[in-house]
Amino acid sequence: AETIIVRSGQVGGSPGTVPTTSYVSSPDDIFTVLTGPSMLPLRGSSFTAVDFAAADAGSSAVLISPHPTAWPALTLSTDPDARWINHIHGLIFQCCGSGIPAKSVLFSAPFNVTTPGTNPATVTCTFAGDDRLGDAPTGPNPIGVYVNGVPLNSGFSGPVIGVEYTATDNNVPVTQGQNRIYFYTRDTAGSVSGLICSCTIEVGAPTPVEEASWGSIKTRND
Repeated sequence: AETIIVRSGQVGGSPGTVPTTSYVSSPDDIFTVLTGPSMLPLRGSSFTAVDFAAADAGSSAVLISPHPTAWPALTLSTDPDARWINHIHGLIFQCCGSGIPAKSVLFSAPFNVTTPGTNPATVTCTFAGDDRLGDAPTGPNPIGVYVNGVPLNSGFSGPVIGVEYTATDNNVPVTQGQNRIYFYTRDTAGSVSGLICSCTIEVGAPTPVEEASWGSIKTRND
């Protein structure tokens, strides 16, 4: 088995320093973005290969500081090295970068598989974001996470503002060489947007039954 970890907010191979007092922010090492509108789905129909390719070729995501009241802490409980990212850095309350202007965003990150051939993988992600992961419960793209353009199960969708979740999907096809994982954060309120995530991809250890874990670890307290 081969284990790969993809986490947001890395700069130069290490957890990035979030901005606090200016618009200057560091680009994420691997995450790039396709930016959509505020308060609307990124696309009016199902994502296509063109959309995923545009996210691959998009500008780098940038580190942001977490919203001071609406979001969880700086890091995930399962991965202290993950950091918040967004399509752009913006100020809030005249103090810290927290995801303004809000947009619906498709994030793209590559990961490399060294195991020969096409293999099943188990993908487990812990994440939080704003406002939703995917267009669920209704919309053209209800699922919020994709591997090589293929949507994962429904555990990777739903409201995520101020809450940390973990979801798992088994028998996800990956191939030797470069693969891609995508996160789609849907803006609904036009206030702030952002994503923090950490994914463990285990290649070559198939599980016969697909299942998802979708449980709240932290809850909003504002």
